[in-house]
Amino acid sequence: MKTNKKILIVSAKAGAGHLMAAKALEAAAKEMLSGAEVRNIDLLDYSTILSKEFYGEWYLDLVNRVPAFYAWLYEHVDNMTTGARLLADRISAQKFKDYVLDFKPDIVLASNFLPANLLTFWRKAEGLKFKILLTTTDFDAHPLYYDEKIDRYSASSDEVKKKLIALGVKKEKVAVCGIPVDPKYSKDYSQVAIRGKLRLNKDKITIYFASGATGLGDVADSFKKILRVKDDFQMIAVAGKNEKLKSELESIAQKSKHRVVVLGFVDKMEEVYAACDFIITKAGGLTVSESLAMGLALVITKPYPGQEEANAEYLLRSAAALRADKPQELVKTVKLLLTDKKLLQTLKSNARKIARPRAAYCVIENIKDWL
Repeated sequence: MKTNKKILIVSAKAGAGHLMAAKALEAAAKEMLSGAEVRNIDLLDYSTILSKEFYGEWYLDLVNRVPAFYAWLYEHVDNMTTGARLLADRISAQKFKDYVLDFKPDIVLASNFLPANLLTFWRKAEGLKFKILLTTTDFDAHPLYYDEKIDRYSASSDEVKKKLIALGVKKEKVAVCGIPVDPKYSKDYSQVAIRGKLRLNKDKITIYFASGATGLGDVADSFKKILRVKDDFQMIAVAGKNEKLKSELESIAQKSKHRVVVLGFVDKMEEVYAACDFIITKAGGLTVSESLAMGLALVITKPYPGQEEANAEYLLRSAAALRADKPQELVKTVKLLLTDKKLLQTLKSNARKIARPRAAYCVIENIKDWL
């Protein structure tokens, strides 16, 4: 579709998922809307140091160090009790306001409630006309996502649409698109070819061990315990940018009878997913959605309270995942999936049923009448 409209995509780095969803929306918008000027920014890059610390580093510290307190906050903080926070956000995000006034977008796509809340306030205060769509990035709808002045919502599931409506959002404002993932996860890949590229057996059950997101404390110890399982399998472990962990996992893998590929930072994550049958991971909304899009069964480990817990519960209700919160439970779960092929296939089939690999495209489709 040809258009000359300006589209601003804005996220906030409170966890990486919001940024990843924003990148997915950017890719879909540029592919589908030729001629549009599309910009993608992180709100926290246009905020004071205090805001960056609070929504970035402090958030991660809170969920890691005092999860029970974070769980309490998640349950008790809503849009009726955060007036002071919103005032502080407006003061700290003046550079963001200036950016928006200078860019003059026609449409704003937000992957986090914070910029959406700020923009509905400033839009009225400044007499602006741009439209705002807010997309959820977990399988839950927290009260902070409700703002009657937001023009449209994209919900991650039918359940989340119902929750948004229960919060007060008009049902005609909500489309169910899923969590936006990179368009590359909507394409087909040859598992045989990718396994061959990685020197993996084309017929063995292959596990994706997301070592940076297992939540099981000593990652190397959990990795070692899994590799002691006698049943036949092979594994891909991704350590990300953690070179120390990568070296540690490589050392353990060298002593294993199983074929193990240990990777650091991976640019083509779609190939890792395509090579595997199931993933061991935490329950972040984007990782979960990418896994579903690629048809992997999931083994969820010790989700954070709040949105990750909601994601895990959704996957379990959908029979697309199993859960293991302790290392010994994880080993038993891995053994179960290696020996019960029917269960593994059922989980994979159910993952495909609830997957929405074209979610980012769906969001763009839902703003075409604004163009």
